[in-house]
Amino acid sequence: MSFISVEPQSRVFLESHSNNLLTQFDIQLEIIADRYLTFFQERRRIEVSYISSLRKLHREALVVDARSAAWGAHSHC
Repeated sequence: MSFISVEPQSRVFLESHSNNLLTQFDIQLEIIADRYLTFFQERRRIEVSYISSLRKLHREALVVDARSAAWGAHSHC
């Protein structure tokens, strides 16, 4: 008879322990998801800045090329 009284308590303990593990897993999953989101947001910010810098450099190179071409055209006259 003591087995019968112990079994429900152990079942309650296992269910409680299982719920605790699931809660911990959910918390860890949320932390990891937040870290991935933060990582990719920062990555996007860096890439947008990089593209902006490349465009600026390209515009400046076009200006230099145009000036060189204009200077070269005037020197042949």
